[in-house]
Amino acid sequence: MRRSSNLALAATLSSTLVAALAAPTCADLRDDFEGPQPAWRDVGGDVRYRVEQRLRVAQTPHSGQNCEFWQIHSDGDGSNLFLGYDLGQAPVIDETTVALWVRGDRAGQRVLARVVFPRTLEPRMHRPVTALIVGPSYSQPGQWQRLSIDDVRRQVEQQARMLRIQLRSPVDTHQAYLDRVLLNAAVGRGTSGLWIDDLEVTGIVNPAQPQPAAEVAGSAASGVAATPLHPVSRTISDPLPAE
Repeated sequence: MRRSSNLALAATLSSTLVAALAAPTCADLRDDFEGPQPAWRDVGGDVRYRVEQRLRVAQTPHSGQNCEFWQIHSDGDGSNLFLGYDLGQAPVIDETTVALWVRGDRAGQRVLARVVFPRTLEPRMHRPVTALIVGPSYSQPGQWQRLSIDDVRRQVEQQARMLRIQLRSPVDTHQAYLDRVLLNAAVGRGTSGLWIDDLEVTGIVNPAQPQPAAEVAGSAASGVAATPLHPVSRTISDPLPAE
């Protein structure tokens, strides 16, 4: 009798362990940018620019020993110059937030996030539709400032309503997730410096490991904005939502 009970208990524990290993892992993502390689990458925009420096520096970080530094020269003709950080999948739930510490020698940088609607396909390309949600802009030159998007769920629902009008078809918000954090580094003409530290995103499922930022080939190297990278979807132009 005792042997049967032990076997039943072992089988239950084994099946529980298998299910736990098979299930996606959920955790909050925090990147304090202490490693040697940059994690952000240049994903283009509508500004003519060149990246002059992109590296980890021990130069008055927000916390720890290092932060990520970008120096960018722009001709100022345009409003978007995006740096991107790939997340994997951060489910859109009521508790989802995105927060980042930024320091610049100018004001105006803005944090955004890209939301993917995996259950709604773009009509022509048949890929998941995406949209951008917007956080606050940087306003304290020379000082560290926390930029956070705390109303992710509300903005996602707002974007879905706009897409329904644009696409003239239903947009399903079930299983929507964030796959990328963006910084709009367009702050006008000339050379500007941007320091980035302590990224936090709640509710990550199988988070992507930060990868060294690849060199941008072609047009950006010659001073022309690179084409934005859209690995999940070509998108419906990812318009900036109204504030």
